[in-house]
Amino acid sequence: MTAASSPRPKDVEADFDLNALYAAIHKKREYAALATSIKRVRDAHSSRYDLNIALSKVHLAVSTCGKEYIGGVEHQDTEEGSIAGSLIAHAVILYASATESQNHKGSKDYGRGQMRVAEGWPEKLRKAHDSVLKLRNTALAHFGYAADHVDGPWATDTLYIREYANSSRQSMCKHIRVNYRQNTVEDLLDILPAAIDSASKIIGDRDAKMYANITSLLDTDADFASIFATTIRVPVDTPDRTILRPASKRQAEI
Repeated sequence: MTAASSPRPKDVEADFDLNALYAAIHKKREYAALATSIKRVRDAHSSRYDLNIALSKVHLAVSTCGKEYIGGVEHQDTEEGSIAGSLIAHAVILYASATESQNHKGSKDYGRGQMRVAEGWPEKLRKAHDSVLKLRNTALAHFGYAADHVDGPWATDTLYIREYANSSRQSMCKHIRVNYRQNTVEDLLDILPAAIDSASKIIGDRDAKMYANITSLLDTDADFASIFATTIRVPVDTPDRTILRPASKRQAEI
């Protein structure tokens, strides 16, 4: 069901398109504070959505391999191990980008602001948070051995010389790559629900500031009220889904 054909939610009077409002005001100095507030709310929703996707990736990895033996395919070049490894890597990258990424001034939309979900967490969760972020930087987003990972390195390259009976020599290298580490799976299962809860609280705090800003401008600024009136839309039921619908028939078949 597309948004255009979605039923109108009960007890909803109207929707106001804040993306359209942002586009109309973000270059106007007098509305800079509201534009920033709108972006911060949108960023928080965007980050929470990605955290939900990350959690679904981890659950899928566990169900693919079986929770009781997920560690058994860490090193194996099997279908299950490879799929689980891809899912875990994607989950780690999503978690890092949702919680730590700063604005990228060179990009067209200026990226997504940082959301400090781990503030106030107990030490165990904070250590898991730091471990996942370090792993992203040292083994997944960039090449690295992650040699100090609690479950052992994510990659090893052991170089040696092989000498033959005819006195010839040849350099050789033994390579090991892991699909994932069990401890990382457990860390993600611990921190993702906590991060989603933190994101929801952040959204609530940012919402309150945005609403106050909009209300004040509607009461005092006739020009803003006119702009705001152009953003009204027919309400449609668009729940915050954690699984994206396929974009094509081919994707639906995969």
